[in-house]
Amino acid sequence: MIDALGRNIRYLRLSVTERCNLNCLYCSPAKDDPATLLKPDEIAKCVSIMVKLGVDKVRITGGEPLVRRDLEEIIAKLTAIDGIDDLPMTTNAVGLDLRIHDLVKAGISRFNISLDTLDRQRYKEITRVDGMDSVLRAVDLGLQLGVNVKLNAVLIRGVNDMDLPGFMEYVKETPVQVRFIELMPIGSYGEDNQDKVIHPEEVLAQFPELKPIGRASGGVATVYKADGMAGSIGFISPLSHAFCHECNRIRLTADGRIRPCLGDNGESDIRPYLNDEAALHKAIYDAIYHKPTGHHFQDGFASNRDMQHIGG
Repeated sequence: MIDALGRNIRYLRLSVTERCNLNCLYCSPAKDDPATLLKPDEIAKCVSIMVKLGVDKVRITGGEPLVRRDLEEIIAKLTAIDGIDDLPMTTNAVGLDLRIHDLVKAGISRFNISLDTLDRQRYKEITRVDGMDSVLRAVDLGLQLGVNVKLNAVLIRGVNDMDLPGFMEYVKETPVQVRFIELMPIGSYGEDNQDKVIHPEEVLAQFPELKPIGRASGGVATVYKADGMAGSIGFISPLSHAFCHECNRIRLTADGRIRPCLGDNGESDIRPYLNDEAALHKAIYDAIYHKPTGHHFQDGFASNRDMQHIGG
């Protein structure tokens, strides 16, 4: 679907829960309201309309998707929708090793795993959970199954920037892409700690052997590699390298709101229209068509929701 600014909106980030099984220092866990949480059939109904409007990539996010016991059911319903070409999932992967076979069988095409450090003690300090062994088992199982795996790390000065050499060593031997993501000014931690943001130029200066090899993830990630490296390094930098003019994504929150832009508080509640397909179609169309020009992160933006309430 083409929005009012001529952007082709093809990518849905679908949050299925606000809950999480971790308690990361920059993202405290939330609690779902059962009265507002979309059910599997309602999710499928909304996504079906979006696919008719042109969406062909649906990413499962949260919160942490694995906390939903009916996750496999949701994925199976999405897989049955004709027109979805790509069905990845973003997860912290704690417990994924126990469910990865069923999730792949249900239809998940690849995994983006949030992992901010490869140091076990630092992992516990950041997440308040001793779960890194489960995460690394899930990475190995994913690779054995032939599923593409990426690792997402939010770089935070003074928290995990000392782990950069460890990530570089890891991708030398492991065929995954580690993507470094700028700390977003959302939530009290992000808003109050913008001095902790680490930009790609700082990392590249530290590792001059990295050479650009192109762009990925719909053009939002710049990818680098060094000679003999089995994996690669990517950067997603919405603050220092904004991509709003070519943004092709929308978000559907776990409580049934379309949020067309992460850095804009505009939302459309589509729950009132769930029993009227024509009205639901119009509400979704209008929300997508009026997607904002761009985010407001550089203008002192204050989000009305933390990230777990929006979807990663």
